Formats: sequence, C-alpha cells, structure tokens
Amino acid sequence: MNNTIQPRPHLTTPQQPLAPYLSPEQFRALWQKCTTDDPSAFTRYLSTLLPLKPSPADLSQCLSTALGHGPHYAMMRHLITQHNVPVSGNMLVDAGGWDVNGQVDGWNTLLNYATNDVGLVKYLLDRGANPNLGPAVGAAVGMYGASQLVANSGAVLATAVRGGDREVVEMLVQRGAVIANASAVHCAVERGDEPMLVRVLGLAADVDEEDAFCDFWDGEGWHAVG
Repeated sequence: MNNTIQPRPHLTTPQQPLAPYLSPEQFRALWQKCTTDDPSAFTRYLSTLLPLKPSPADLSQCLSTALGHGPHYAMMRHLITQHNVPVSGNMLVDAGGWDVNGQVDGWNTLLNYATNDVGLVKYLLDRGANPNLGPAVGAAVGMYGASQLVANSGAVLATAVRGGDREVVEMLVQRGAVIANASAVHCAVERGDEPMLVRVLGLAADVDEEDAFCDFWDGEGWHAVG
C-alpha cells in the first residue's frame, strides 16, 4: 500500500457544482462564504436555500476553498464536524498548523474523523497522534466531561470498530490504543459485525466488559456518546 500523501494545489476559483443540487449562481455564492472564516455566514446562506442543499462534492470544494484562502480553521472545523465533509491527508499537509492532538470540534481529535481511511490513520499516527486521546465520556462523566480530552479515552478505537475496518482497528491497537477503554465488544455487536467481533476478541477485548459509553439528551432525543 502506498501511504505517501501528495500535495495538491489550492482551490482558488469556484468550480461548477458537481451534482444537480444548487444552481451555478447559488454554488458561487456559497463558495464565496468559504473564502472567509465566518461559519455563521455560511449557515445563514444555507438557510436561504432550503429545501435545496449542497451535494457532498460541493461541500468538499467548500472545504478546499476554506483551506486555500486561509487556512480558515473555524470554517474548516464547521464543514468537517457539522456537514461531515471527509478530511484528506493533503488537507492536513496544507493546513500545517493543525495540532494532530488538538480538538477539532470541542469534542474529538482529528484521528477520530480519519478511521475510515487507513492511510490517513497511519499518517496521523506517524506524526504523533495519540490513539488513546479523546473525550472523557462515560457513565460517571456524561456530557459534563465530554469537552475534556483524557489520555485513556476509547473514543477513537470505538469509532474504528463501529466503522468496520479491521485493518484500522489492528493498526490502532498495534500503535498503543487500549482496547479495554473502547467497549469494543459492544461496538462490534451494535454493528452486527461478526468478523469484527471475532477480531476484537482476538485482540483481547473482554467479552464481559461493561459499556464505557453513555447516552445523552440534546433536547430532541437520546444519542449514544462514543
């Protein structure tokens, strides 16, 4: 596998929308919002477009724009955490000043958003990302500690197990992720992933473990933390 990350040019001019969600004029206006570091302006403009919405490809171009015109970290964080725009290694190379162990969203580190990409996981680990660093969530801590990074969090490994990529899970464990912190058995069963369950048990996950994560109420419903 070639894990070398090649640099790419910044996106400095708007491109045509890549899917029939927005008109070219609407996309250009949205693109313009990403040339500044003001997520609220981006959100306000999106609200005027409803029920239309940008495509995933459009949002990816917006992230490239926020990078190329800054980097505008607030806008980049907003796109990654609120719109689920995938992070690429190229963006991390170009963003440069982003701390691999810093919080992206007041909750998780970048590694938590990379668990669907084994090459990017390796890239971050090679640059010092801590696989055990994450939010302090648990039955005794709940949401009150969720904004605090602790060194024995299982959030990253739990996300990887739920994502189903066994190569990523094995890499994280090989690089020091503590499987006992991650409720790995629960995560594999929750996913209905028997091969992953067999693998985490093979990595010494405890079949009798208690779930280290909790649910929280956000005003609209209960959501799993982890």
